[in-house]
Amino acid sequence: GTYHQGTGTVTGTPPLLTDTNIAYSGAGASTLIARGTNGGTLTGNIATGQTLDLFADCSFHSQRNVTASFTNAGTINFDSPACSNNASLVTTTAVPVLTNTGTINSNATSSGARNLTISVVNQGAINVHSTLDAVSSRTFNQNGGTITIDVNKQLNWRNGAFTNTAGTINGTGGKVTGGGLFTQVNGTIVGASVQRFGSIAYTGTGLGRIDVAGTGGNLTGTMIAGQSLNLIATCSSHVARNLTANFTNGGVITLKSGGCNDNASITSSNPAIILTNGATGTINADATQSGARTLSTSITNNGTININQSADSVGNFTFINQKNLNIATTKTLNWRGGTFTNGTGGVVTATGSGALVLGAGSTYHAQNGTALGTAPVISDNGNIDFNATGAVGATTIIANGTGGNLTGASRSGQSLNLQANCAEHAQRTTAAAFTNNGTIVLSSTGGCNNNATLNAGAGTFTNAGTVTADDAQSGQRNIIGNVVNNKTVTIGAITLSLSAGNLTSTSPASVINVRVASASAFGRITSTGFITLGGTLNIATDAGFWPATNQDYLLMNGAAARVGTFTTVNGLTRVAQPVVYTVQYQANGLNLHTT
Repeated sequence: GTYHQGTGTVTGTPPLLTDTNIAYSGAGASTLIARGTNGGTLTGNIATGQTLDLFADCSFHSQRNVTASFTNAGTINFDSPACSNNASLVTTTAVPVLTNTGTINSNATSSGARNLTISVVNQGAINVHSTLDAVSSRTFNQNGGTITIDVNKQLNWRNGAFTNTAGTINGTGGKVTGGGLFTQVNGTIVGASVQRFGSIAYTGTGLGRIDVAGTGGNLTGTMIAGQSLNLIATCSSHVARNLTANFTNGGVITLKSGGCNDNASITSSNPAIILTNGATGTINADATQSGARTLSTSITNNGTININQSADSVGNFTFINQKNLNIATTKTLNWRGGTFTNGTGGVVTATGSGALVLGAGSTYHAQNGTALGTAPVISDNGNIDFNATGAVGATTIIANGTGGNLTGASRSGQSLNLQANCAEHAQRTTAAAFTNNGTIVLSSTGGCNNNATLNAGAGTFTNAGTVTADDAQSGQRNIIGNVVNNKTVTIGAITLSLSAGNLTSTSPASVINVRVASASAFGRITSTGFITLGGTLNIATDAGFWPATNQDYLLMNGAAARVGTFTTVNGLTRVAQPVVYTVQYQANGLNLHTT
């Protein structure tokens, strides 16, 4: 049968309606108790002062089926006082809509499921004291009302779209969860009230935090200051969100893990899609737990990116840094295959052993930005391009491996260390003429005799800054091609080998510094071409070494003729030592003889 609630009132004990259709047709104050699941329907609008209690007891579940849209201006309660039976309000399609301007309570009277499987527009109050589920694809539009969720409880909107248009979601330890699209418009989220497993779209100015888990969704729109997004990997799943179009972050994005070494990622399949981190934006690779952090998308950084846990980019993506990239000690940002441009305003700050690492096939563009730290930028078999115009910031780049090229012209304040290690030699090759106005160091680490080489090929390497052949570890120090020195070349107690070209050091400002550490360990230049000299030679003898008389130190030796002499030679004598050096110019080089 059907119970019709019209303009009449109900007082005293409410009627108990088992498997009964309920039809609201008037505004009479009433409380009705509905139980049973055998086909009962709910029709009409619930008015202010009217209460419908979906009451599951030990004898019956409670369910009413909705076939048309309706409005609740009164109160709907989901109750189960005992025996774990379920209370439900459902539709068979997503067409009917419940517009709530009143109150919906999912009460915690006892266990048992509470199901609200109907599309909802909420302009009133929804109080979740016991978890409330929508088990099919229904839509939810939070449009001016409030949702309050008790601790450890959920409004579980499983598969349908949830739009936070206006109003407030306040989970005091509880959450709005689900796997459908969540659109953050102008509604407010208080605390950790939203946890989603699907796509996230930012389309408005509503503030608050969204936590996401799982790997099945996209990320679209624009975040503003005051909005935060946490990608949290769990012990049961990695977390990833994919960009399908350009995305701007003006809030805070954090990639983190709750434990178990699972990974947190933002990805895209198209290098043309750009994640722009705005002036107010922050992106954090969080270190609270282990697990990988991945940023496999093109990035333009105008805000702050903090790498507190090592992060990777895998693919041909671009990174344009125009503000702050901070890398914690022992951590790396591995930009494996694309390009990284440190542009105007860009600051890479690497603490301790932290570093930006670029792998084979990548290119580091050292424009006008700054790179601070012991080894803030490491190019491992990658390309290095110095192409700044105007003022540049201080930059230190470590180059390992032999697979990369060197282009452009370095500026004052920019430093490149071709550093061999026990795993590989170090070499960079210039495709054309290259001018150094900064600092280039040829060095090695680990004592494994690997070599550091600058290969100018058929071009000319012009030094207008400083070149140092470092002697802290063994291994060869090589420059291939023609060398023109207009400034300073410093050679430790090691050999600098020049091949496939000539050495010209004739500028009045040109300086060659050599170290004499012992009778067998001293700076020297060998060349397969001509050696043309001028400028200044500085000889620095170690304080603890006292040369004997009648010894020779062959500082320069060329396969072709030597041309010219040094204008000035310093360091031929030392205070409190009678031994002096005599410069002996030879047909193809220069010798120091002690007397």
